[in-house]
Amino acid sequence: MFGRGVCCFLSTIAVLGFVWPSECAVQGDVKLVGNYTQNRGRVEIFHAGVWGTVCDDGWGLSNADVVCRQLGFSGALQYYSSAVFGQGTGRIWMDEVYCTGIETQLQMCNFNGWGLHDCSHSEDVGVSCSGTSKAVNNSTVTVKLTGGSTSREGRVEVFYKNQWGTVCDDSWSSNDAQVVCRELGFGGVGVAFTHAYFGQGTGEIWMDGVRCFGHESRLQDCLFNGWGIHDCHHSEDAGVVCLTNYTGNDTRNGRDAVKLAGGFSNREGRVEVFLGGQWMSICYSYSVDKAAQVACRQLGYPNALNESSFGSNGLQFGKRKGPLWLTELQCQGDELVLQHCNFRITQDCHNTYDMSVACFPHVQDNSSEHGLARLVGFQSSQLGRLEINYQGVWGTVCHNSFSTWGRNNTHVACRQLGYQWAYTAWRAKSVSSVNAPATQSRPFWMRDVSCSGSESELQECTFQSELFYSCSHDDDVLLYCGEFPEPNITVRLAPKNHFPDVQMGLVEVEFDGQRGTICDNSWNFANAQVVCRELGFPGAVLATSASVLGKGSDLPIWMQFVSCNGSEDYLRDCSYNSFSSRCSHENDAGVICLNSTNSKPSLVEVSLEGNYANSGRVRLKVAGVVGSVCRHGWDIMDADVACRQAGYPGAVAAFIVERDYYAQSYRTSLFWLSEVTCTGTERFIQDCQLTKWGHKCDQYEAGVVCKENVNSTYSNLNTSTIDVRLVGPTSLPHIGLLQVRVDGVWGTVCSYSDSFSAARVACRQLGYSDALTTLANNPFDVQAIFPVWLDVSETDVYCNGTEAALQVRLLHDSTQCQRTRLLLCC
Repeated sequence: MFGRGVCCFLSTIAVLGFVWPSECAVQGDVKLVGNYTQNRGRVEIFHAGVWGTVCDDGWGLSNADVVCRQLGFSGALQYYSSAVFGQGTGRIWMDEVYCTGIETQLQMCNFNGWGLHDCSHSEDVGVSCSGTSKAVNNSTVTVKLTGGSTSREGRVEVFYKNQWGTVCDDSWSSNDAQVVCRELGFGGVGVAFTHAYFGQGTGEIWMDGVRCFGHESRLQDCLFNGWGIHDCHHSEDAGVVCLTNYTGNDTRNGRDAVKLAGGFSNREGRVEVFLGGQWMSICYSYSVDKAAQVACRQLGYPNALNESSFGSNGLQFGKRKGPLWLTELQCQGDELVLQHCNFRITQDCHNTYDMSVACFPHVQDNSSEHGLARLVGFQSSQLGRLEINYQGVWGTVCHNSFSTWGRNNTHVACRQLGYQWAYTAWRAKSVSSVNAPATQSRPFWMRDVSCSGSESELQECTFQSELFYSCSHDDDVLLYCGEFPEPNITVRLAPKNHFPDVQMGLVEVEFDGQRGTICDNSWNFANAQVVCRELGFPGAVLATSASVLGKGSDLPIWMQFVSCNGSEDYLRDCSYNSFSSRCSHENDAGVICLNSTNSKPSLVEVSLEGNYANSGRVRLKVAGVVGSVCRHGWDIMDADVACRQAGYPGAVAAFIVERDYYAQSYRTSLFWLSEVTCTGTERFIQDCQLTKWGHKCDQYEAGVVCKENVNSTYSNLNTSTIDVRLVGPTSLPHIGLLQVRVDGVWGTVCSYSDSFSAARVACRQLGYSDALTTLANNPFDVQAIFPVWLDVSETDVYCNGTEAALQVRLLHDSTQCQRTRLLLCC
């Protein structure tokens, strides 16, 4: 049996988390468990020979003080509730504890009584004690920094049990770094680093899950998992940088403690500040305008407070490679230096942008050029890059929103320039011939311009004045102004191919001697009609684009969103906007015009595209361009004419096929015909009546099954049994799209919601015992083109669900089948 002295020694060892015999404890002893440090943990008390916990009802700092003094510490740093150090087991001995703070043992405090409580172990209390217990002979624990360029930075290493080891970066924060710097004797700010920033250590990883409050004097006084307990690798070694406080008496202060890097002049660039012995960038946020004012004033531009400095994300000035950033920078605007603003210092700038500014010297408002506008970059004085003079400095206008609000912005700008009319505005990147000098050194004075149209100059409009924002000088506004209401705009055709019946090509427009193209967004048949008439043709066959006709010349893109009603004499009479950055020469607008007064081309070739030579979607080749036929109005008589023109005796069936949106043919093909109405006697499909050429359609195309010979009547199918199959995933042969074969051609079945009787017959015909269900939607990637042979209805399928095989009546015209195709699970 151990003596009391030995038991007391073992009792103190329990503070370190070791298990020790209950017979060593006496009534009222306390211990801390659940954390492998000597001064914090879950409070447990010994009563009636059993250890138990304390409930957190009424638990406070005075109670924690009593516990810590009872354990030999000087006092309590913190008290905890809600089982912070894990839930205990067994008895809960105390609840509603109230100590005055002068008691020497916890059991001397007021409480409900031993074992009287209304708690669970999720309410177990804990404490954090200050200093080292006088009852513990603790080994020496020290810290050091290694791997840094100075003594104030590096990887954190801890000396424990006569061996150096590292600290894992799990939960590593600025509070932890602050404690390390304080323990090492450095004042100022501690910055936390993770992911072995200062190189990987070797040997032991002594600490993990470190959680300091920031006021501790030593790292070992903080919460952590326990000595040597971790789930880390040395790639997660923690580090710190200990910065000195900026007092105004730093070795660098005032103008020497801030600089601009990466700019085109010494008045613009990425902002870097000297703080704590290091240069660091500022992480950009949307609240840096006042910080920009402070920075410019600190750099020696005293009048930078009046909108002549603007904060930006500085993309064009590059990004500094750390190791430190100022984040969450908040300035009032009246600070003398940036170092006096509120901020945090971190290892990372998560939004990847550094703050940048441009500072300009104050110029009196009576400057001879202040408030003026000009056009530069072209020989013509009516055309060029728009620039505005602010306080003696010329800057540009960002194109975003400038012309998409209509022509109000351009009208105001042209009036300010002394012209009566505004023709249009473009984005600078669309015109390669702009040669305005030294554009990269000019600020952006305006963006998001919005005018009502009545203003006399742009400065009276609503706008934002942020120097760089998301603009580059590719986004500068180009403006075209004039003295007359109609600009000198002419239209020409860049021919692609020549055919007897039609002329086809990309549309080019010429502004005052400058050629350019038209973007095809919103390009339609009415626009094409106007272009063809202006070019001297009787009318248009189709509005098309470079995706069909081929890419054109590398010219400026002068127009977009052209909108004509079709009755205009000239394209310039239609409404339009300027160039969009979303457009490219692959989207140049084109037209196909008629050469004669005929309403349709005479030379049309018909072919079929599908799984079989005599069936598939109908394809028309007009003037060398292949297109489809829209499903609107398509029936068996139209199909009969198409089949004869394709070289077959006639049609067996007409059907509708859905286009594959993701196929290349969908993106590059076009619809030639819509609302075809044939009597069935015509020789060519272009001879049918009420035919619309070049009109838009939905995603459905016309399809046919043609007779292979004059005797292909299929009359014997009215009462015969036919072949069936399921098309679906090979791994699930019992699930799929039901198909039937007619004279060697497989087709699908049009389904009603009540087609289960036919499904049961089909499954038995396929060799299965029965059908489980019919499927509402097609989950299978069956992109092949099939006609709809059968319509599963009471009149077309003669079955009640008990037959051994389907007996059907052929559906010659399936174009009216608007239901889903029949899918089975047998």
